[in-house]
Amino acid sequence: MQMTTLSLPTDEFDLLAAGSAGADTHTLLRTCQLTKRFLQLRVLADDTANAHPEVRQHIDLLSAVQRTDAAAVATVLGHPQVGAWLSHCLQRLHTTTEPDDVPLDVTVGQIAAVAAAAAIRAGHCAEVTVPLRRGELMLPTLGLARLADAASFDPATIRIEPAGTVVASGGRTIAIPPDPSADAPGWYGLRRLSATAGGHTVVVDLDDLSPHRPSLDPLAPRLSALELAQWQEMLDRSWALLVAVHPRHACMVGVSLRSLIPLAGMPGMASASMTSSDAFGAVFLSRPVDNEMFAATIVHELFHSTLNAILDLIPLHRAPGGELLYSPWRDDPRPLHGILHGAYSFMGVGDFWRRRHENREDREARFEFLRTRHEVEVALRTLLHSDYLTEEGVRFVRAMSANIASWPNPNAPDEAAGAAEDVTDHWLRWRLHNLHPDQAEIDAIATAWRNAEDQHLDLDALRTTIRPVTRTQFRGERGRIRVRTVQLRDPDLFQRIVKGQAERPVEATPADVAYIAGHYADAIERYERELTERPDRAEQWAGLALACRRSGDEEAALVLTSRPEVVRALHRAVTPPASPVQLARWLGKRSVDRVPAR
Repeated sequence: MQMTTLSLPTDEFDLLAAGSAGADTHTLLRTCQLTKRFLQLRVLADDTANAHPEVRQHIDLLSAVQRTDAAAVATVLGHPQVGAWLSHCLQRLHTTTEPDDVPLDVTVGQIAAVAAAAAIRAGHCAEVTVPLRRGELMLPTLGLARLADAASFDPATIRIEPAGTVVASGGRTIAIPPDPSADAPGWYGLRRLSATAGGHTVVVDLDDLSPHRPSLDPLAPRLSALELAQWQEMLDRSWALLVAVHPRHACMVGVSLRSLIPLAGMPGMASASMTSSDAFGAVFLSRPVDNEMFAATIVHELFHSTLNAILDLIPLHRAPGGELLYSPWRDDPRPLHGILHGAYSFMGVGDFWRRRHENREDREARFEFLRTRHEVEVALRTLLHSDYLTEEGVRFVRAMSANIASWPNPNAPDEAAGAAEDVTDHWLRWRLHNLHPDQAEIDAIATAWRNAEDQHLDLDALRTTIRPVTRTQFRGERGRIRVRTVQLRDPDLFQRIVKGQAERPVEATPADVAYIAGHYADAIERYERELTERPDRAEQWAGLALACRRSGDEEAALVLTSRPEVVRALHRAVTPPASPVQLARWLGKRSVDRVPAR
């Protein structure tokens, strides 16, 4: 098969690093991904030459189709579900540890479906035999035929003729309709959405069918006609918004996005989204709550995909071993690779919110911009202090930093302070959940407290262990964020909440409301009271730290905003129970640690 060997020129690399690449650069990345698929096919053919000689026959069919209709082959091989299948297939061939209830022969045999899909698109007559996968046959880019019960891995025959295409197995025959995206008896078409605004068009599959979707939970079932219409309406509105607000990001989406893969709603989350490094151009997401969130989510996820494509060409970091670091977007410690991904994807999101604010003077968009920019700056500092970036990685991160530094500062000092506090809030809760001081050393400090000893303490020398938190442990910790959101969206409702005339947002406590309202002394008193009832709650400890800093209580804030996990551990250890603020002041007076909070 014919393929082109490609690299990423320096100018294009710099544009991508700064988030400034245009349609031509993103088209180049797509072409590089197609080359990757050709290389994977070559590896597949070599690895299966003895055990599965039929693989070479199906690749020969792809080559024959390519000679007459290269676009048909590129469309099929470039589809995200084919990338997911190829990566999964090669992984299964090279490992014996991955559990899978689909026989290896069936997984490898799906190469026949890939070749058949390209032949159908090109009108290339052929007859192909492919094993069913649990009674189903997925033809990438076209749709799914359901021929038998869910336990069946029997062979099916695909006959592609000028009069049309039929699939047969076990005495049942299904005719694929002339428009494969339409449903027919036994056939479920892969449906498409499209939107046009301002001269820009996006066309995507709404993939609620493919068995080669990465195994993420919970994938949504087949969508109804009403749900399909709702997705189309959301795409229309969100695309118009993105084109108006950020045409360059719209160019990236128009070139790179190929599949939207619906997720079912996830408990405790307004929306969810993700990408897979094996499925370039696919975005997994639940139906967003509004147009802005849809646009921002697509931008966020496609920046992830873009970085994955760059990393396929140029290594930006070396393997950092087992080192885990703080990420402003995650509750658990992350490897350097995850920090880089977060910084890059949220740089794209931050630029979207910046343009949205400038476009409409939107207060909430301005706050999202300020908060996201601060988060990215924190992550970039972590990356630049790492010893594991390659030379190209340093160049990439510095270009990101220069881009962030070029963004103008809106004249909104109160919102800027609030955005920075939200980032610090997350950092404090992250420390409280993931960092665990040595208990023997905490017990020694508790003894010093009981004996009223006036010794200096070096908290930097305190041994601390990282034990990553589980995602469920952070649930129920969005009270202050929810209150601040109300303050931004509906100031009148916020004032009624402060006065006790309206209900607090879910998860918010009276202390959270007092803090966001600027009643810091009241917030401190309430947080201490809440900690009496639930002394381990990270949300309350972080709120107490922020309120002490805002109130001007420097002695208490010194340790609470730099080593909150130490104050909490000491609070657990002392008997009788002591005031958290008094403990923090005592530590602050005796600590030689002067590391400021973020």
